[in-house]
Amino acid sequence: MIKINFVREVKEKRALAFSWVKLYLGALVVLVSLLVGSFVWMHQELSSREARLDRLEMEKRKYALLAKKVQALKKEDQELRTRIQTILDLKRRRGQLLRVFDQVILSLPAGKMYLVNLSLDMHRVVLSGFALDYQNVATFLKTLEEKPIFKKVDLFYTRKKKIGEYDLVEFKIGVGF
Repeated sequence: MIKINFVREVKEKRALAFSWVKLYLGALVVLVSLLVGSFVWMHQELSSREARLDRLEMEKRKYALLAKKVQALKKEDQELRTRIQTILDLKRRRGQLLRVFDQVILSLPAGKMYLVNLSLDMHRVVLSGFALDYQNVATFLKTLEEKPIFKKVDLFYTRKKKIGEYDLVEFKIGVGF
């Protein structure tokens, strides 16, 4: 009789089946560990990016405060430059206003005209007063126009006005310098 050993074949099949199961299990473990590792890596990467984002936000706030300070300093610098320029202009023109006032007073016909109001600003003098007649106002205007310190002389108005028993001429003149 012929003996056929069935056990041995079964053992070989088991050994073969067992190795495929190990291979599947090994591949599954590797795959799961890769998935877990990738999730851990992505979580760490996300955490580091969030930390970097927080750091950048803090720096942005710090620089925003610095930018506000810089803007405030620029504004203060501009205000100081304006003040300094005004002071320098006033210093340069300090004697000029006195010369203007002196030239106006020297141009008045003595005893024939009287100033009631004289206002000075940076580039203009406004005079108002009374004269005995229109000829005195015209002489005063002509004298002012001849002065080199004055650039433009304007007569705003002249009108007759009775003050007490006197008939006078009221005038208002603008002089640019």
